[in-house]
Amino acid sequence: MNIAILNRKWPGCFRANPKRQNEVIMKWKGSTDQDEDDNDDDQDAENRGSRKKTSMKKTSRVKQTIMKSFVKNSSGSRIPPDISPKATLALTDTTPSLPKHRVRCKRLAGRTVEQALGTPIQGKPYGMADLRYDLKKGNLKLKKR
Repeated sequence: MNIAILNRKWPGCFRANPKRQNEVIMKWKGSTDQDEDDNDDDQDAENRGSRKKTSMKKTSRVKQTIMKSFVKNSSGSRIPPDISPKATLALTDTTPSLPKHRVRCKRLAGRTVEQALGTPIQGKPYGMADLRYDLKKGNLKLKKR
């Protein structure tokens, strides 16, 4: 009965689903969809899911390869190859604008990168993003050992 109402309101857009008696398949007349065979909708969905799984596997393999090039320190943070874990952090002449950054940099001065990563500062562990920020802004610099 409801299917008849749909067909009256939008003629030619709905057809009966051959697999499910109480369902319809909708397709607009001007649709550019080239898939004329709507009878295998369930099979298409299964195939799409399997494609996603294989692409995720490929992505994770690439990610594993990239992550192997990073060194892991004692706190579990990954240190990229361009930063030596044994390098010492030193203060620069640049004064950080925020007080919390000033405190952070003073506490970390004199420590190695390996020691600094994971150090709790103001309730949060000092991470790689923090180190990159401080180096980029010139708040800290690395001294090679």
